[in-house]
Amino acid sequence: MVARKIHTQQQIVTAGDMSANVVSSAFNILAYRSFSLHAEWAGSPAGNLQLQVSNDGSNWFDQGSPVAAGGAAGEEMFSEQFSPWAYARLDYDSTSGTGTLNVYAIAKE
Repeated sequence: MVARKIHTQQQIVTAGDMSANVVSSAFNILAYRSFSLHAEWAGSPAGNLQLQVSNDGSNWFDQGSPVAAGGAAGEEMFSEQFSPWAYARLDYDSTSGTGTLNVYAIAKE
């Protein structure tokens, strides 16, 4: 079995303040077959993480169900294969609490 080559990898949120809403940078996935966004947070935030996708980088749509970041440190992986979109990002909608969010993105051929 031949491993697929990683084409792009970047951090799209660095030390995001989870006492407020956080929206990641747009991650260009147009040339890739699959991608994942890995969110990790510290502190005690309460809110929802939502994968969003776009074809123009301006109009964003929720993909899948939101994931709760509920009151303790944690992490979550969002992934898609054969994605037909041009961009992906992660949106955090704060409800209460505080914390720090980091999000890492990777895409493969």
